[in-house]
Parts: sequence; C-alpha cells; structure tokens
Amino acid sequence: MFPLFFLLLFVVIINLPFGLFASVGNSAEISYYELALKELQYIKGASLVEEPFGDSPNPVTVITGEELKRFGWYNLRDLLEYQPSFYLVRDVNERVISHRGIYRTSTFHLYFQEDGLPLNAPGYRNFILDSSYPLLDVKRIEIVRGGAASLYGESAFTGVVSLERNSDFASAITQVGVGTYSSYEASLATKLPFTNNLNFSGLFHYKDDKGPKAHHRDSSMRIHPRPENYGLKLSLNHEKGWSAYLMHFFNRYDTPLAHSGYPVLPEDKEPFGSHEKAKFSLAGLRFERTFGNLTLNLRPYLQLFSVDTPQLRRTLREGNFHAQDIELKSRGFYLEGQAKYALSRGDFLMGFKLGEEKYSKTVIRNYNSSFSEISYKPKEETLLALYSQLRYRLSPNFLLNAGLRYDYYEEAGEEFSPRIALIYSPTEGLNFLLSHTRSFQAPPFLYRQSNLAVYGSEKGLSAEKMETYTISALYKPSVKSYLQATFYQEKASNLIEYDSAKKLYRNAGKMTLQGLEVELKHLGETLTYFTNFSYYRVVSAKDFSQGFGRDIYYLPRLMVKGGLSYRLPFLSDLYVSPQARWYSKARTTSKDYIPSYIVWDLNLYYRKALWEASLKFENLFDKRYQRGTTLLPEAPFSARQIWFRLERKF
Repeated sequence: MFPLFFLLLFVVIINLPFGLFASVGNSAEISYYELALKELQYIKGASLVEEPFGDSPNPVTVITGEELKRFGWYNLRDLLEYQPSFYLVRDVNERVISHRGIYRTSTFHLYFQEDGLPLNAPGYRNFILDSSYPLLDVKRIEIVRGGAASLYGESAFTGVVSLERNSDFASAITQVGVGTYSSYEASLATKLPFTNNLNFSGLFHYKDDKGPKAHHRDSSMRIHPRPENYGLKLSLNHEKGWSAYLMHFFNRYDTPLAHSGYPVLPEDKEPFGSHEKAKFSLAGLRFERTFGNLTLNLRPYLQLFSVDTPQLRRTLREGNFHAQDIELKSRGFYLEGQAKYALSRGDFLMGFKLGEEKYSKTVIRNYNSSFSEISYKPKEETLLALYSQLRYRLSPNFLLNAGLRYDYYEEAGEEFSPRIALIYSPTEGLNFLLSHTRSFQAPPFLYRQSNLAVYGSEKGLSAEKMETYTISALYKPSVKSYLQATFYQEKASNLIEYDSAKKLYRNAGKMTLQGLEVELKHLGETLTYFTNFSYYRVVSAKDFSQGFGRDIYYLPRLMVKGGLSYRLPFLSDLYVSPQARWYSKARTTSKDYIPSYIVWDLNLYYRKALWEASLKFENLFDKRYQRGTTLLPEAPFSARQIWFRLERKF
C-alpha cells in the first residue's frame, strides 16, 4: 500500500500552499493558456452538440493541448494509460487498450474520431493507429466513459475518444525528435490560404522507433519495435460550410515474441517474416449549412484497410515450429447525415448512416512442417443506422438527455441502443448524473467464419451486449479545476472469447462488473496537476473464462495515477512535470499474481517565443516489472527510454 499512500500524500502536499481548488492566477497570462482554459469548459463528443461540461450525459475527461505539451504526451496510447480505467495490455501484435475491464486482441470496443471523422477500420472496427498517428497540433481530447452506442453505434461499446486539431497557428509547425535506441521522428503541420474563403491544411508525420530494450532473459530483445511508420492528412476547408479531406496511415510492427513467449530470432523469421504492416485510409467530403434554428450536415466518405500480420506460435528452438500469416483487406463506403434543431429549452437531433462494406481479402497461411492456406471469397455486407436524441431542460435545475439508435447489420441482425440520462444541478458548479445506456458490438468478420486455422467459430457469433448504469457527481468550483466521482455497473452478455481447447471463438456467458472512478484536475499557468483513482470488481459471472473470482485476468483492480507540471520561478520558461502510475497486483490465468508496481515518467518542457523543446524520460527509474497480456505469457516492460523533441512555429 505504500505507493498508494505516497501518491495520495503527494496530491495533498502540493495542494496545501494553494488550497484544494485555489484559483492560482498570474496577471501576465498569455493567450495559449487562456485558450486551454476555454477548452476545459465544454463537451462536444458526448451528445454531438457543444454543451457545458456539467451537462454531459456521460462522465468525460478533457485533456487540453497545454497538458499534452507540459506532460510530454506525444502518443495516444501512452496518454490513455494515464486516464481513469485505462490499462495497456501486452499482445503479440500491439499494445491493446483495455477500458473498464474489457479488452481484446485488437482494440475495437472504443470509438475513435478526429474532428468528427471515424478512425476505426471498416468492417473490423479495430483502431490500429499507434506510432503513425501524431498529436502535434491536437488542441483537445475528450474521453467519454461508458457506452455511447445510442449515437455512435457498435464501436462505442465502452466509450469514445474524440480528438480535435488546432487550426489557429499562423502558417506551419515543425517538430523533430530523437530517442534512445536509435529512434527518430519528424512532423509538419501547415496551413495555406488558397483564396479569401478557401484554406488548405496538411499534416505529415514520420516515426522510426526501434523500441527500447526489455528487462528479459534475452537482453537483445526490443519491446514494441515500430520502424518506419508514417501518417498523412490533407484537407480543404471553405467558409461556406464544406470541406474535403484525405488521410493515410502506415503502421509497421516487428513482432518480438512468439505466442509461447520465446523471443523471435532471425532464424525464426522464415517463411513469413515478422513484420506486421497495416494501412488505413480515409477520404471524403463534409457539407454543413444552417437555416435559422436548423443545422444540416452530410458526409460521404470512403475507408480502406489492410493488414498483413505474420506471427510465430512456436520457435525453432522449442521444436514443432509453427509460423502463421494473416492477410486481411476491407473497404467501406458510407453516407452519414444529421439534422440539429435548437429548441427554446434544449435541442433535438436526428441522424442516419448508410454503408456498404466489402471484405475483399481474407487469407490465413500456416507452416508447420508443411504449408497450408485457407482463404475466403470476397463478401459484401450492408448496414443501416437511424438515431435521434432529445436534450430538454425540464426546469432550471434538471436536464433530460434521451436517445435511441437502431442498427441493422446484414449478418448480425438488428440492434436497439437506448440512452437516458438525468442531470441535476442544485447550484452553479455542482452536477449530479444518473444514466442508463445499452451498447453492442457486432462480431468481426474473421471471428464468425467457420475454419480450422485457429480463428473463426463453429456456428457463427452473436453480438456482444452491455448495459451500463452510472451515478456521477461533478464539482467545478472554477474554470481551472474540477473533481469528478463516478460509480458504474456493467452487465455484459455474449462477450466473445477464445476457447483454447477447441481453438475457436465463442460467445461467453454473463458478467456483472462494478467500478469506481475519481478524478481531480487543476489547470493553472504556474501549477497544473491531475490525479485519478480507478477500481473495479467482478460481482458475478457465469460461463465466463476471462477472469476468476473478483478479477479479470491480467487487469489490476486498483489503479492510481497522477502528475504535476510546475513552472520554475527562477526560470519561468521551464516546466518540470513528474508523473506516476501505480497498479495493484493482477491475477494471471494460472491463478497467481503479477506483483503491484509503480512507474515514474518525467518531462522537462521549455517554451520561448516560437520555440519549444522537451526532454522526456519514460520509466524514469528503469523499473523492472511485468505487464499482463492477452495471448502471451506475462511480458517484460520496456527499459528506460529518453526522447528529446524540438518544435518551431512559423
């Protein structure tokens, strides 16, 4: 319990000189800080309309661009690990994002969007972006916790992550970085006026991350090696309400471990190699017009996705060598529309989504003393969604938020996803939330196929379902601070899990999970700090093999995270930002535990006029511990890594 006590004491001590919610100010506040404060006052992603922070129908965490820079969060997965109820699980292919007790071998239970554009892959719904996705010009991130299928559909099974890019810089931002273990990155964001009404913006990012060394029996092994990743975004924006956009991301990952847990050596890389390559592209148009109280928008867009993921199940030195290669390609064409009508005491929203998805390539190759291959014919599937939402102020103190979405999937059938939330505000700055949501997750195409190649199912799969009940309290005494406490209960059924005996996927039984989240944040120019506490327990389970007793395998039941960023009084352009994460012990499938551990990071951030620089120490004290996994034995965490980044605005 020492790490828990230490972090709580740490928060108390830093608050003593300032008061728990003191408004620490500075008469010389500059514009970037004032803009960051504005970003902390409203929510967009929870209701698809801009609303005050306290009116959200879900608990929400807001991260401003100011926090990204001061804490040195340059990667989306690393940022999420510091947020309530998030934990990164080690997998053979990637770092899988777990949230509120739910995780898969691929992250498809969270909905990701950038400026309203969906970033989940077509058909498979997985979020593959890691080193290829830059946070260079992101000005705010919203994390909506709890099911949001009533607006977003199946991918919002446990929540939504919304990112918003900054278009306020003059003409360009450049950033270069160099890290230990031969790692490099470079980013460029630019904005150019074509005419008085038409602007062009572009973003390019490249990252070559060989991965830090691991604390492992094989000291040459690297953790999360991601060489030669890149991302590109181009857009045209017209003042009259239309825009065109193109995104393309390429992710490469070198698999360091076999499924057995043994490191992959050069002689193991035949016949399929060990380089996973994934591509995701998005192109489309957006139109928006306002007629009095009515706002209409329309979005046709195309998504392309492909992945080639070679894997090793057993290495040569283990005997019975087994290599596998999975190649998937899909595309989706969609048309989304939405109408918002402002009422005297709220607003009403209606929307639709039409889509046609094609699984153009599905091939599984195996080598186990001889070659074998299973492939499926290309298949097209249609989907349709209709949804509506009413936000209505019943009285000056009560706000009703009710929504319903209907989804039709050609293979998964029909689903209804309701949400009802009541927000009570007895006084300014204090809000109470009571809500119920129902969400679902359609089974991925690969899992519902009948095959003998370790993937697929016997008789198809049903949609996973989740009902979430939430009680939350938000105290916001000033524009700089908030304290939020949330109790939730999830009732899940039909969760898809892997049957290792039959080597197939199946729908599991039922699971009820309860959790508590407490979050404190203060955004000051001299001192910024945050801390959060997350706890869960499995209340009941039936025919559920992903956990034992009160635990989900490999997920710590208790997490405490925090950090502060302090501007030095004797060097006012320098910010010192220590951060820490403490995790309780986590149960493994062998019924023993991964020990509890605490990891420290440190970021030194310097800002002077148009120049910015940061020096980031990840795993500052080179802590040796193990992280839980999905398919692999417990994996070693990476050794200390140091990044230096330099940024210039034009």
